Amino acid sequence: MHSEYFSYDGVRSTEIDVYLVKLDKGLVSDPFLGEREVIQESITGNDTPYFFGTRTSQLRVTLTLECREGYWTREKRREVARLLDKKKYCEFYTTDDIDTLYFLQYVGGIDLYTNAIQDGYLTVEFLNISPYTYSRLYAKNYNFSTNTTPDVFEFTNLGDNPLYPEIWIEKIGAGDVSIINLSNGGKEFKFTGLADKEQVYVDNRPHFHYIESSLNNIYRYDNFSGNYLEILRGVNRLQITGQCNLLFQYQFELKG
Repeated sequence: MHSEYFSYDGVRSTEIDVYLVKLDKGLVSDPFLGEREVIQESITGNDTPYFFGTRTSQLRVTLTLECREGYWTREKRREVARLLDKKKYCEFYTTDDIDTLYFLQYVGGIDLYTNAIQDGYLTVEFLNISPYTYSRLYAKNYNFSTNTTPDVFEFTNLGDNPLYPEIWIEKIGAGDVSIINLSNGGKEFKFTGLADKEQVYVDNRPHFHYIESSLNNIYRYDNFSGNYLEILRGVNRLQITGQCNLLFQYQFELKG
């Protein structure tokens, strides 16, 4: 992170008159990959352990803040403390790379180091929400309202991990809607028996799987194929069957 300026939880550093500084001369370190733990088990008589997989820790980010002008007055300390003391992961980016987003909250304690006239700095360690950074949030509409035959379009996942978009489906005419990822083994994401003008929201993200219909007291889990949409890294060919309008919302997961 080479920039002096940043945004955290929607607040720009220039608004509170603080900036990022580097205490040591020389190269700058940036988070690259999270710490990895190998999960394995050794047993007596076998020098080769049984390997079960790996676990990657969340990224950690350490930042040092100084006042742009003036000193760490009581009012300034309270202002910065209010910004940092959030009980959630907050969006963070630096102005030299506004398209790479972290979601941070601080961990441990924060000490302020000053001289007799309250000139100094504080260093904060943050924990990122995952081992990855993220792109900006994208939203894209697709109009298949006049389809009478299956239609194929390309969706490019520019991230480094599989993508699981949130999807809003507006059904045009009663019937079924199907999305087959021809680039992912032909897995079929499908709803049957939807009503005309019904809107269905689907969260495809693992651990967030959720379906909601715009119709009162209607639950579409029994109408769903159970295959939540997974989009692999790179170009995916998606085949759409059924008249509908689609809205995809997503963020790419980035490594390195």
